[in-house]
Amino acid sequence: MWKIIIGTLIIVLGIAFSGYKYFTGEENELYEQAKQLEAEGKVKEAHEVILKALELNPTNRKVLAYKSQLFSVVDGDNKLKNAVAFRDDAVRAMDRGDYVDAAEKLDKANTLVGEIFPSSPAYEKAGELQAQIVKDTERLKRELPERYYNRAKELANNGEYERAYNALLYIKQPSAKIIELMDQLAYTIGNDKYEQIQKDNNPTAFLIRDAISWYNQVSSDSPNQVDAKIKISNLNKKLEGISKKHE
Repeated sequence: MWKIIIGTLIIVLGIAFSGYKYFTGEENELYEQAKQLEAEGKVKEAHEVILKALELNPTNRKVLAYKSQLFSVVDGDNKLKNAVAFRDDAVRAMDRGDYVDAAEKLDKANTLVGEIFPSSPAYEKAGELQAQIVKDTERLKRELPERYYNRAKELANNGEYERAYNALLYIKQPSAKIIELMDQLAYTIGNDKYEQIQKDNNPTAFLIRDAISWYNQVSSDSPNQVDAKIKISNLNKKLEGISKKHE
């Protein structure tokens, strides 16, 4: 009987002591400090304090719940701030004509915005920023093709046909005008290599394959497609001749 009474007393005292520790431990002092900091608008500082409280007692449910609440605020604020910075950088990149950098920055900004919790106070502003990012992306889609088209024309006028063609490869959904220019460039590059091969009594297989590759870039709608096919056939015969020499 006495053993039962003593055992019960020990359990009760243990529960009482745990409760005392729960409400009066050092982590709870830090909890109250964090609450005060939050009330003063110092959310980041409050979050840092509550993390210290968790180091002292990782199982305190009250502290854990408050930490989650503060994390949502701090994390949302940080991601929104970084997303705004990326979006601003993207706009500056577009203004100077660097559309590749602009696309990368807009993608990073959009990713961060999408990671902000609905429970975060920054969620509403994140939605507004995302709407702006969509507008920026539409601007990018409008300006990028024309930018690279003009750049390609400029390079082509200077005889830099391969650089001109590569500039157009940045355009993911080329218009008919851009495809037409790409066809012209590929055909011109193929012809340049074809002439080299005709003048060379012993052209390399690499040069011949390179010419064939460029002719193959000419689309079926191009007026030069028939001539490109004829020249591909002639080049393949030269390749066969080279292969026979090495047999």
